[in-house]
Amino acid sequence: MQAYVRGVALPFLDQNQSPESIRTYLMDFPSHTQSRFPWRQILGADVLAGDQSRLDADFEALSSRYARFIPELRSDFESFYHGARSHT
Repeated sequence: MQAYVRGVALPFLDQNQSPESIRTYLMDFPSHTQSRFPWRQILGADVLAGDQSRLDADFEALSSRYARFIPELRSDFESFYHGARSHT
């Protein structure tokens, strides 16, 4: 257990403290997360960065990932994007 904590968990936490690093991790390793709504952190990081073009690009990239979502989750994703877009 100590080897895991020192070799994996602590370095991961050290590397993923900023919105930018969290966004990058979630975009690059989508199957490695436990978040039910990772788009909130990803699109939120775009808003914090004030980068509307990246927000739009991330939405497009994520749309293909979530194309098969049940309608309620797809609607939540799209609503979150539109809300985020109004803040950039």
